[in-house]
Amino acid sequence: MTWLLYGQDIRSIGSGNVGARNVGRILGKTGFYATLLGDVAKGASAIVLARWIGVQNGWLAACILAVLAGHIWPVQLGFRGGKGISVMIGCLMALDIWLLLVLFGLALLLYLGTRKYMLSGMMAIVTLPLLSFLLSKPTWEIVGMVILSLVILISHRENIASLIAQKNAHPERTDPVRPDSQGGSGNG
Repeated sequence: MTWLLYGQDIRSIGSGNVGARNVGRILGKTGFYATLLGDVAKGASAIVLARWIGVQNGWLAACILAVLAGHIWPVQLGFRGGKGISVMIGCLMALDIWLLLVLFGLALLLYLGTRKYMLSGMMAIVTLPLLSFLLSKPTWEIVGMVILSLVILISHRENIASLIAQKNAHPERTDPVRPDSQGGSGNG
């Protein structure tokens, strides 16, 4: 879209990522939603098509990983694609809507506690295998969620490093400093 509208490759603008967030920074809400919906549809259609042709069990997990890897590391874009969240959402929507809804609920609760969407999202994704286990999913799905979580974490490694760097640069104080606790009387 950016090529058609601006004559520029999205990989050379903003963060350089082809995902919805970067497209949204350049093209606004319309670009964001068009990219988001396209990526969600890509993930969902891969699973729907796989099921339609008779793919089952562990092979469905392999299909999820294939569409995710193809999105994150596309050959035609020099192995520089999106980060996979939208595609993951589409895949989970088609594979197991209840797991996706529980994941969204957990991410929301974590966000309400942290007010950091990246941190809450990554924390929720790390719990995918545990959520699958607690929801009594088959072993192939649990193993698939372990691998899916690792792939998403790898694709977000720079964001995670940035979160850690921010935390280390601005550690939260455990002993709040008040104006009158500086050793003086506070009267000037």
